[in-house]
Amino acid sequence: MTRMPARNALHKTAPTIGVMRSRLESLLHEHKIKASDYSSRTKVIRDTVIGGSKTMKDGNFLATSAADLRCMAELYDELFFEGTCLALAKQFGLSFRWSSRMTRAGGKTTRFVTRRVRPLPPKTHYEIVLSSSLIFQTFQESDREVRVCGCVCENRLQAMQRIVEHETIHLAEMLVWVDSDCAARRFQSIAHRFFGHTEHRHELVTQRERAQRLFDIRLGSHVGFTYQGRKLVGVVNRITRRATVLVESERGIRYNDGKRYEKFYIPIINLKPVR
Repeated sequence: MTRMPARNALHKTAPTIGVMRSRLESLLHEHKIKASDYSSRTKVIRDTVIGGSKTMKDGNFLATSAADLRCMAELYDELFFEGTCLALAKQFGLSFRWSSRMTRAGGKTTRFVTRRVRPLPPKTHYEIVLSSSLIFQTFQESDREVRVCGCVCENRLQAMQRIVEHETIHLAEMLVWVDSDCAARRFQSIAHRFFGHTEHRHELVTQRERAQRLFDIRLGSHVGFTYQGRKLVGVVNRITRRATVLVESERGIRYNDGKRYEKFYIPIINLKPVR
């Protein structure tokens, strides 16, 4: 009687989470990309994303989608991380999206842990989010140089790539070490060896910069505006998608200067500087 081969001999066993994590950790410790390889690989990513996108037409695209973001991340994983990072993240759960509410950070990677009824273990999910607000208000009316992670970017697609590179490192560190800090030496070492990053900040056009350049409005500016038929004057206290304006009022909340203010959220375009 012929002996049947073991099942593992017929079917290659998929690597366990522990094995995948170990492979990714080794890569993060040892890997270094040559500048020429980085340039050629990132060009492949740019061409592939634009070529396959239903919304992105060129480097200064006017529309994009979560599918485009996912496609770019998968290409980076394949060409720079040997397919180890996203494959491990997908064992837990991984999603991508754009946010119009992020007005300061270019991107954000989050690890969510949901507690479940015992004996079920906690459920982990990862999410990578990029700021559509910052991307789309940059490379518009401004002609100043734009740097992301220390790299000069000529258009939105290049800025998007630098942010995806940055967030992919956050994801990889979270998968291996749980914690990730872009100001830490370990993160900056990985960012430099893989992508040539020299900084961990961006210089995309923020709402504050846009408000000052286009409307001459900054924090502390006295501004006038109309609200529900009332003409009001107040002080700009915060600038995000809209400006937070404090107007003195007996009905308002007392602040640390001893005065009472009502708070209004007004689009920048509806404010007029008051001299």
